[in-house]
Order: sequence, then structure tokens, then C-alpha cells
Amino acid sequence: MTRKKVAIVGYTPHRRMAPWQDHDWEIWTLNDLYTQLQPTEIVQDPTRHRHFQLHAWDEQHRPDPVRTDSPNMPYSIDADHVRHLKEYVDRGVKVYLVEARPEVPGAIPFPRAELKAWLVKEGIYPSYFTNAISWQIAYAIMEGFEEIGVYGVDMMQAGGKGSEYGFQRPSCEYYLGVAAGRGIKVIVPDQSDLLKSAFDYGIEADSAYRRKLMYELDNTLQTIAQLEGQHKQIVNMVNTLVGKRDFIQHLLNSWMPGESGSPDAKAPIPNSHVLTAPQGGQRQVIEVPLAVLQRMQQQTITGPVPVNSDGKAPA
Repeated sequence: MTRKKVAIVGYTPHRRMAPWQDHDWEIWTLNDLYTQLQPTEIVQDPTRHRHFQLHAWDEQHRPDPVRTDSPNMPYSIDADHVRHLKEYVDRGVKVYLVEARPEVPGAIPFPRAELKAWLVKEGIYPSYFTNAISWQIAYAIMEGFEEIGVYGVDMMQAGGKGSEYGFQRPSCEYYLGVAAGRGIKVIVPDQSDLLKSAFDYGIEADSAYRRKLMYELDNTLQTIAQLEGQHKQIVNMVNTLVGKRDFIQHLLNSWMPGESGSPDAKAPIPNSHVLTAPQGGQRQVIEVPLAVLQRMQQQTITGPVPVNSDGKAPA
């Protein structure tokens, strides 16, 4: 059965809108998308399914550096990526790799040179491929599909720090434009960022959507500032309490040895609540009034406990 409709599927949530169970459509997946698919997103008929892994095969990369039997593989977060690719091939799924690899016998080398030559012949710019999706779209055009849907692909311009999507998105939109210009029906969900703009240049000097986003950004910045202030206050409070805790522990370990319950305290010693003072060369046990002990706990003691000339502690 020759199908004329193809759904190219990526990772973002609106991939669920793809015609997974519609037998009039081929489904093209890529990389390690299988790690995220739900049961309703599994293509049971292998003749409807093609899978693309177009990253360079990295001879130095091993998913598990401890295992010497772990195979070389292209980029993937899945340590069993090669095994999954082989399973696809064994099921009858067409798997395209950047080159023929002995690790995945039966996989198909992606026809880059053939595709570029065809694009040149058709008067289409042949050197604007910044991601796998754009290769897939161009390949679908060459294959003669009459309807191309792109699901689960956003290529957000500001995808976050270090994001590669900003420079990848335009090539996808270029080949979608080529498809539309050739009379191919192009489907992109409303939830996708592809083929979208915030406002029409020259018609709208501004847009309500931008104003809404700026308003939300201002509110977010204010909330961040408030929380940062609260965080600073909490940190100061914690530091104060930590200092108080350390001082109390110092008093307990210094003046009440063994009675604090602290693991740092010395073992209990007999009569630890009394002090001694010299008298005529002999050491004399002196009972310390409770008020003195309490005062010692409340003050920082920097020298020996004072005693009167008669050897008694002051009241």
C-alpha cells in the first residue's frame, strides 16, 4: 500500500495529535523518541512506520564506560539505544542511519547525496539542513507525499540557555514553505511555534499578546524580588539561631560537663557543680551557690572564677 500522507513526529506534547492509528498515514519518528511514547502512540503496523537516527555515529561514545561490551552509538540518552534500533529493524520498521553500521544490520543509510541532487534539479535550495526534522521534510517532498503533518515539533526561538532550537527552526519552516509552494498540504498544530508570529509586521505596531507577556514578565520579576528579600531575611534569622545554638552548646560543654546530652560533652565527673580554690597550699572544696552558676550560664566567662580573700566565692 502506497500512502500519500506522512506525519513527522517530535517530542513536545502536541505529538499526541498525530494520526497514530490512522492507517492512511505513515508515521516518521526519530532518535530515542520511543522512550517517551504512550501505548496509544505505538505504531503496530511496521509498514506505516519509519525511524530516523541522523546523528553522526560517535566511535568514542559509549553509553556505559564501565562495560567493555557496550556498543558504540550515536547521541542518545538511552544506554540501550542500539538495541532498540535493532529491534525496530527486526520488526520490519525502516530505520535510517547517517551511514551503514555493522551494529544495526538491515538499517538504511539516509540518501543525503541523492536528496541534495534532486533538490538542485528541482530548483530548491539544497544546503539548508540544521536538524533532522528539516531533512525529513525535504525527504518527504522528494518521496512524493501529498500531505505532510509535523507534530510535536516547536523549535522555540528562545528555548533556554544553550538551546540550539533558535537556529534550527528556520530550515524547518523553509522546507515547509517549499512543500506548500509545490501544492502539498501542510499541517502544523496551532500549539506549535512553527510558522507562527506574534503579530503581522506593518499592520500591527504592537500586539496584545506581547503586552500580556510583558505584563506577566513584570509581575514575575516583582515576585522574584519579593521572594529574594524574604530569602535574605530567612538566611539572617537562621544564622542568628545557629550562633545562639553554638553559644548554648559552648556553655553546656564548658560549665556542665557530661550533663548536656551532647556527644561532644565530657564524661560526668563527681561534684562537677563545685569549684576549688587554693588555701595554704591545700586545695579546698568550695560549694558554689546556685545564683553563681546561673550567672555563669548567662555571661561569657573570660577568666578564672573570682573568690574572696577568705577563699569563698562572692555572693
